[in-house]
Amino acid sequence: MILHRLSSLFGILAVVRTVSGQCEPCLSCTNNNQCRADSDCTWSHGDCVEEGSLCQPCSSCTNNDQCMANSDCIWSQGNCVEAPTPAPAPPIDGICTCAKSDCDDVCDSKSNNAGDSCVSDNDCPPNGNQGGACMPVQTCGVVPCPLRPTTELPSPTYKAGFYDNNVLVYDKYRRAVSLSDGLNGRAIAYSGEPVQLYDPDTGECAGFSSSNFHGKPDAAEVFPAPGGGWYYASNAETTPGGVFTLEFDSTGRVIDYFPLITSTSRNCGGGDTPWGSWVTCEELGSNGHVYQTDPSGNMSPRLTSVVDTGGNYESFAYYIDSNGNPTFYTTNDSNAGPLVRFTPDAAGMACFNAATNAEKWCTLESGSHDFLELIPTTGSQGTFAWGEKANANPNRYPFAEGIDVVGDMLYFISKTTKFLFILDLINMTYERSSTQSGAFNNQPDQIQRIVNDPNQIVYFCEDGGPDCGVHGRDATAQFFSILDGPGYNTETTGLAFSSDHNYMFLSFQGPGVIWQFWREDGRAFTDTILDIKYHAA
Repeated sequence: MILHRLSSLFGILAVVRTVSGQCEPCLSCTNNNQCRADSDCTWSHGDCVEEGSLCQPCSSCTNNDQCMANSDCIWSQGNCVEAPTPAPAPPIDGICTCAKSDCDDVCDSKSNNAGDSCVSDNDCPPNGNQGGACMPVQTCGVVPCPLRPTTELPSPTYKAGFYDNNVLVYDKYRRAVSLSDGLNGRAIAYSGEPVQLYDPDTGECAGFSSSNFHGKPDAAEVFPAPGGGWYYASNAETTPGGVFTLEFDSTGRVIDYFPLITSTSRNCGGGDTPWGSWVTCEELGSNGHVYQTDPSGNMSPRLTSVVDTGGNYESFAYYIDSNGNPTFYTTNDSNAGPLVRFTPDAAGMACFNAATNAEKWCTLESGSHDFLELIPTTGSQGTFAWGEKANANPNRYPFAEGIDVVGDMLYFISKTTKFLFILDLINMTYERSSTQSGAFNNQPDQIQRIVNDPNQIVYFCEDGGPDCGVHGRDATAQFFSILDGPGYNTETTGLAFSSDHNYMFLSFQGPGVIWQFWREDGRAFTDTILDIKYHAA
């Protein structure tokens, strides 16, 4: 600044002249650039003031204008005081993701740091082409949007048996699942935490469920929902227990979570019915019962009559013979509890033949019971009969649990003896094999009875331990590992495919985590699930 000061004995007259980029006095500068062009001025709180005119310390400022001219000061209760130092941002209790977008594939669970705990973005190195970000655990979008391709690749890239325990995906607590090459997946629900939901119309994150996800998720099944979506009905093996539904839209996003029944306890296994209800079994000593529920939640749950008395009931299955007559089977996880067959009577058959699915529910409320008697002819084969409870011999198949019917064959497991029983419902014969030596090892014909395609795989769960996961057999009885849960060391259950077979669901029961898996080649699973568990050790 050039100041021309004319002095006289009578006073001082300050003469101001404006130079390009400068102004006299400093307050005449109207923006930061003008102000900074003058070395005698400084920009403070939206005003240009003379350099050195700021009061120091703050307490020397006598009015608000002086005080506010100094960015280090604030005017408070008639005094100019030092402005407080901004508090550092609190650390984030979060996990590393790949992007900050709420719903933009925020986390590739195969990335090395995906799922790591973090307190800031600095803890999350970049993943691929995206910078890492630390997202709060309960921020909508931490769980990734479905990554399944929307179009199929020209050639399949997934084949059961291409298992590599180094292909890992993680949940948000860094617990690992190892996959067959060509699969991917992510955890979608955690016991004790609200479920992240998506808007079915926009696909955007829609917050969280009003209730926490249930504990010890056990047996489950998928049922079709309107609009191409589906319901995943899941048992809670807790006290109190119940059944709860995760609802998905047609793209595989969770859009709702709600209870079906909450007045029950230790809901373990179950099964579906021909009319689309979910039957849930209480594993409650001598006090358990069997209930029918509606996966959509539209109908109220009802007590069934498929068992004759209270028990430690495990699982349920049905069979329809060539004449269209149904029978229903329930296992009893007890050393003295026989396998129960329920046959509807005339009233029950009237319900079964009713016009609507809702009217068919009473099929399970009127009928008779008989019980399984095994009649061995060798150590591993024999015939069987259905008769009075007194003639049943559950000591030959104690602690029966998982049960399923495929075609005319009924399969069930004896937990303590580690035997798989295969009942031919047409010829009334049975075979028994040890699950310790590997069921179906020498029985490829049994697999061929299950699958309809030589390329199909029969998927099943194991009972738990460090190698909990999903395994399979093909039509030649070859054994495959599909996936394992080295980060969980718990029982796997709730194995099911989505209605379109594009997704496979599984529960790691101990911590209570539901996973959703898909093929990276965009193709559907062309496989079959056998709803039993193998006890390999």
